[in-house]
Amino acid sequence: MKETYERELVKKKKNETGPETEICKRRRNDKVIINSHISGGNGVRTLVIASGLIISAFCQLNYHF
Repeated sequence: MKETYERELVKKKKNETGPETEICKRRRNDKVIINSHISGGNGVRTLVIASGLIISAFCQLNYHF
């Protein structure tokens, strides 16, 4: 099973306030799994493009310290 990992830092738009968003993406067999984290928040809405479809998903955040 081929698995790749990517990390990216998504900066807020110029007129938005708040922390930057760090998104960890894991790709397994051409399927993308997104684990998202926003400092101080409890979830993030993200777009996932799969097989030509755009899916808007709300990802609940889990904190493990």
